[in-house]
Amino acid sequence: MESSPALGDLDGDETLEVVVGSDDCNVHAWHGDGTPVAGWPRETGHFVQSSPGLGDLDGDGYLEIVVGSFDHNVYAWNRSGATIWDWPKETGSKVRSSPAIGDLDGDGAPEVVVGSQDHKVYAWFGSVAVADAVPWLTFHRDMHRTGEYPIHSFLVTTHPPNPTTVASGGSTSCTASYSDSWGHGGTLWSWDDGVAAGSFSPAANVQNPTYAAPPNTTDDDIVIILTVSATCDGPDPVSDADSATLTVQPVAHTFAVTANAPSPAGVPSGGSATLSASFADSRPGHSAVSWSWHDGGAGGTFSPGANVQNPTYTAPANTGDSNVVITLTVSASCDGPEPLGDSDSTTLTVFCAAHTVVVTANAPSPPAVASGGSASLSASFADSRPGHSAASWSWQDGGAGGSFGPSANVQNPTYTAPANTGDGNIVITLTVSATCDGPEPLGDSDSTTLTVAPVEHEFGVYASVDPAIIASGGTVSLSANHSDTRDHSVSAWSWDDGGAGGTFTPSSGARNPSYTAPENPGFIDLIVVLTVGATCEGPDPLSDSDSTTLAVEPAAGGVLPQVLLVEHPNERGAGPTAVPRSPGVSFSTWPIVGSDSSYTWKQYLFEGSGDLWIQVCGQSFSAYQNSQAGSLAREDKLLVIIDGVILADVNDIQSGSPGSYQWLGGVEEGRRTALDFLATGLAPGAHALVLQASMSPIVWWVKVYDLEQRP
Repeated sequence: MESSPALGDLDGDETLEVVVGSDDCNVHAWHGDGTPVAGWPRETGHFVQSSPGLGDLDGDGYLEIVVGSFDHNVYAWNRSGATIWDWPKETGSKVRSSPAIGDLDGDGAPEVVVGSQDHKVYAWFGSVAVADAVPWLTFHRDMHRTGEYPIHSFLVTTHPPNPTTVASGGSTSCTASYSDSWGHGGTLWSWDDGVAAGSFSPAANVQNPTYAAPPNTTDDDIVIILTVSATCDGPDPVSDADSATLTVQPVAHTFAVTANAPSPAGVPSGGSATLSASFADSRPGHSAVSWSWHDGGAGGTFSPGANVQNPTYTAPANTGDSNVVITLTVSASCDGPEPLGDSDSTTLTVFCAAHTVVVTANAPSPPAVASGGSASLSASFADSRPGHSAASWSWQDGGAGGSFGPSANVQNPTYTAPANTGDGNIVITLTVSATCDGPEPLGDSDSTTLTVAPVEHEFGVYASVDPAIIASGGTVSLSANHSDTRDHSVSAWSWDDGGAGGTFTPSSGARNPSYTAPENPGFIDLIVVLTVGATCEGPDPLSDSDSTTLAVEPAAGGVLPQVLLVEHPNERGAGPTAVPRSPGVSFSTWPIVGSDSSYTWKQYLFEGSGDLWIQVCGQSFSAYQNSQAGSLAREDKLLVIIDGVILADVNDIQSGSPGSYQWLGGVEEGRRTALDFLATGLAPGAHALVLQASMSPIVWWVKVYDLEQRP
């Protein structure tokens, strides 16, 4: 192999291929790694001892291979081994010399020159004018036979930005320069900052732009690599790149909290609203590490707690008379290396609670009283708005007729129940009303009950006669009245005269009959006791009776009984006098007299048996005959005692023991002035008659008759 290899970039991959001729009649081409180039080797008609020339003959930007052969031809192939148009070229003999490629006529297009053993030098035109398209123009590359492939050197240099450190989002001036070993100009430029997202002005494709850095929202400086690329404008463009660094400081650290309006913005008393807050940090890598809500001591609650970003707030009860506006404040801090905090507030309107007033009437104390009794009443007052109090009170019993003390317009009066004259308990409803003193007064009322027991059931009957003295067999008018604490009527009336023998007209069952007295054949007034009885109506009937006395005068011709004792200054001399009598009774001549500061008494001792009529007079027994008034006063007290047994007590007008003594009654004014007493059934033996009075002994006198003896 006598051919010398030629070096050139056949396929445009910026690596060199090796092309050489061979005595095997072929031209071979290999890549730099020794692998054959596609389309190669190419065969000629004879030995190839010529060294190849490389140049762009057809203007397609790729190198063609030109070589001579012992078969008298000069061949030209493109990079793929295809014969270019109008080639090979024929000479008169072997071509052993290497072709030379160059611009012979200055038209910018290469020509091919080669010598032949026919003693001639041949020159042919290339296809297109292509400047600098012959990197390997002849044997050993150039006329100096250097054998060196021409290296195209293109170097880009980036200068430090000015300034080299900027604030977040700041600007700096970028500059770059280049050098080209082949002296090319018209360079294409391109700047980029990787993924930093800054901007170049007026554009990224100028040689010396201004660079605006992106915001640095981190906590540290960031370093941005600014890379510039450039490409020369030669026929075989070469590119290069270089970088510089720019330091961008962090943005100023700010942290802002925003409290959003509650949802809803107004709630009822004790209602709930959803709260929300947001934050903004100039360094986005931060987050809020703590949240804290408060309501300024309003008394509401946060759920699930006050330390979450978006809690639910339950407002306190608004018991006032107007809406309440609560200021809700939220605070937060960021979690960066230099934590910042901030707070913000929003407001929530809490509407007034519904206004209610409740009046409670407590049970009376005691809960039940007697007829006309009293009980203590009390009431309480509750207002949903605590600042209010009761401005007025009013009690009423529904017209039951009771009374309130000191009045019905106090909170806790005493109630006096009306009389309950019925037969059963009555229940009185006691109602209290009150009104609050707020700007919008409300009232309420409540009731309680009081049980009033019936009055004690008492029933009384009262008898009277007119006139009280009647002639023997005469007629008088009787009348009766009654009282009933429960206002009952009388169901039945009944009169009787104790068997005296009179008659009642129209009947003894009439309330106010006429009474015809029996004849009185005796010697003194006949005292008839007239008794009326009655029974009330009602579920629990009561009965009562009362008596009155009627004095029936003796019929004409009646004879007085024998006088046994007279004590009167005008009758038979002064002092007591024993009167002749039957042997049955014997009185002492003088009484035993005693006295103290209150009473005077006389004791008459006698013996005998039978019946006695005792008459006590205030001054003179002559009044019995001449109808003069005596002086025994109603307020005087007199006891008539026989043998220690009270026959009569003028103080309470009571009778003695039945069957033994009987009070015959007395008259204080009119015709009679004496008090008459009857003692019957005296046993034989000694007896004592005692008269005890509150009068002076000189103004009262005694007369005793023996009823079994007539003069």
